[in-house]
Amino acid sequence: MFGLAISTESEFKKLVFSGLGAWVLIQVVINLGGAVGLLPITGIVLPFISYGSSAMVALFGGLAIGYSKL
Repeated sequence: MFGLAISTESEFKKLVFSGLGAWVLIQVVINLGGAVGLLPITGIVLPFISYGSSAMVALFGGLAIGYSKL
């Protein structure tokens, strides 16, 4: 997602792609930080790994919007 944000010309698209990338990155950092004991355990699912149906639908929806390149 960050690669798409860098390569696009539109400021709106840069913000959307950066936001989607940050959304996934923050979930990964919090989940892995909890797994290794650096952060408290939360209920956030690990993207593409954990079985959370509503979180998975939202994640794939966001990625579909991102990769359609608006």
